[in-house]
Amino acid sequence: MVSVKDQLMENLIKEESPPRNKVSIIQAGEVGMACTISILIRVSEILE
Repeated sequence: MVSVKDQLMENLIKEESPPRNKVSIIQAGEVGMACTISILIRVSEILE
């Protein structure tokens, strides 16, 4: 049987991982700009 102390310590120790939703656009050429605009449009539609 798990004690209350063990349950409390377990909840304090658990860490949430940060969201992994970063995108890096490497090139600033036409394809990179098109990808950037496409991603920004999708995000803005989701946030509305």
